[in-house]
Amino acid sequence: MTLLDRTRAAVNPRLRSTVESLPDSMRRVAMYHFGWERADGTPDTAQPGKAIRPALVLAAARALGADETRAVNAAAAVELAHNFTLLHDDIVDEDTTRRHRPTAWTVFGVPDALMAGDAMSALALRLLAEDPHPASASASARLAACVIELCAASRPTAPSSSAIRARSPSTSAWPWPPPRPAPCSAAPAPSARSTRARGRRRSRRWTPSAGRRDSPSS
Repeated sequence: MTLLDRTRAAVNPRLRSTVESLPDSMRRVAMYHFGWERADGTPDTAQPGKAIRPALVLAAARALGADETRAVNAAAAVELAHNFTLLHDDIVDEDTTRRHRPTAWTVFGVPDALMAGDAMSALALRLLAEDPHPASASASARLAACVIELCAASRPTAPSSSAIRARSPSTSAWPWPPPRPAPCSAAPAPSARSTRARGRRRSRRWTPSAGRRDSPSS
């Protein structure tokens, strides 16, 4: 059994039981995202992920001479935090597939996927906060700081005004600020009756023999 297989065997039961504690509207999105359920709620056997991050947590505990089983909560918390960012990233990037399945937001809608991601982030912090290990409080604070740092680094930034002025409009690749649409004309379309009336007035002003328009006084 490989390291990742051992990690999944140790962490997935805790991960799943934690996700199943969510209210139904968020639980079904999270269960689908992890591959444990289909969109209709029936069981599925899709792979919930490679488990690289929880494997690193367990490996670090083992390297320090600790019992791996005492780090299972921390490993599950890291995996929850990672997957909450995946749910949100799929929305931001408008990705339509994740792990060979339609992304959660395309199945359940953006609001439900957002709420499920928020709930998974809260679950990660709760797992650490409720762990009896004496370092659980500092671990919760560290995970929260990492999530904030990740969000700050992932936020798309607009180019500065000086950078925009330094580029000519013809070569600028930044649509910033976005162009405003041209105002729509509110003038009503001419009716068939008014069009015929204008045509009769023009025909009375035309003299075919002279090949020109008569003056309005004629």
